[in-house]
Amino acid sequence: RNPLGQTVTFPKSRAGAMQMVKALKNGRRVGILIDQKYNEGLPIPFFGRPAMTSPALAQLSRKFDCPIFPSRIERLKGANFRITIHPAIMAGERSDEDIMTQANRVLEDWIHAAPGQWLWLHRRWDSKALQNA
Repeated sequence: RNPLGQTVTFPKSRAGAMQMVKALKNGRRVGILIDQKYNEGLPIPFFGRPAMTSPALAQLSRKFDCPIFPSRIERLKGANFRITIHPAIMAGERSDEDIMTQANRVLEDWIHAAPGQWLWLHRRWDSKALQNA
């Protein structure tokens, strides 16, 4: 959010990545949705099948030596929500693959626990992108 309380979003692109870098350099916090469909990236296991996954989360965490706090928002009754911030994942010297595999496992655990909370409208396991990986 900016100083006026408005949410600032970054596009899923090189320009968006540069905006995230600038925000982190300025000491701001950045949220990244890791369950997005990507045509490029790393084929990281997601529910037992490789899914193209952006390594940006791991790379930014390592570059700025900042922790990754897995966070989820659950819909409760009506327009009530619960936000849970889980213990940090530290990048350290770990590989992008290792960090993103751990992040995908956290997401899988959440989905297993409450599948009705996850809405997915895209083809997460795009065979064309995986063939080119």
